Amino acid sequence: YGGGEDSHGLANMIQYMITTYKADPKKGFVTGSSSGGMMTNVISAVYPDAIAAGPAYSGVAKTRESWVAQVKTFYPGYNGTYPRMQVWHGTADALVVYPNLGEEIKKWSGLDDVTWTKNLTITPQGGYMLMVYGDGTKFTAYSAVGVGHTVPVHQDLDLKWFAL
Repeated sequence: YGGGEDSHGLANMIQYMITTYKADPKKGFVTGSSSGGMMTNVISAVYPDAIAAGPAYSGVAKTRESWVAQVKTFYPGYNGTYPRMQVWHGTADALVVYPNLGEEIKKWSGLDDVTWTKNLTITPQGGYMLMVYGDGTKFTAYSAVGVGHTVPVHQDLDLKWFAL
């Protein structure tokens, strides 16, 4: 099982921590921005049994169908749940352009089998919008108006998402 290369190396590091330090495997968290946001998407999708939750800032993704199909090939027969995910993206991002937020939304709403429920404006601050999918416990997305590459990290919200 596994995506190979960088994601496989990171997953091995996580497994080492769990084994060596008797860490709770249900409390594996990952987050990142830009390429780290992309890796958050990848490792959370490809190693869902090692990651409990992960906010991805300004990451990139594919279409819903291609992501879900690709993810399933990395872990054949996996029947468990995927990590709780949040994705963040600025509307003025010229590097990882804003339409990629929609692609991340397709990916995670597809893997978690949740649909859009509602938008909350001015959350967590003016110019931001929280998009809630399902009951908001498995997947949410944030759009930040006028924010470029990368969206500033919202540590308090990340820790809340991790249930810490």
